[in-house]
Amino acid sequence: MSSYLANPERARWVESMVTPELRAKIHSLDDTDAMAAWAKERTSYFTTDSDSKREVDKDLETINMGFDDPKFLPSMIEHLASIERNQKARAKRLLSRYDP
Repeated sequence: MSSYLANPERARWVESMVTPELRAKIHSLDDTDAMAAWAKERTSYFTTDSDSKREVDKDLETINMGFDDPKFLPSMIEHLASIERNQKARAKRLLSRYDP
């Protein structure tokens, strides 16, 4: 998506590819370079909603790790063993999404 945002002729295509919330976030940025940089930094956190629109997975963003990261599964196992309820709940959600 960042390559689309970096190209003004393609940037408008992104509007049909993303959720309204993500579209609003992208449009809140200053220029195409900022939009492309923001998207590139979050590529590992993008997922799709039930309508096949791109959105940021807030759980992945919170742990600062994509589900394709080699540390993802070991990290989730560690979080499942955590005494912190939020960590454990987030690990369960992420595993149900990405490793059913």
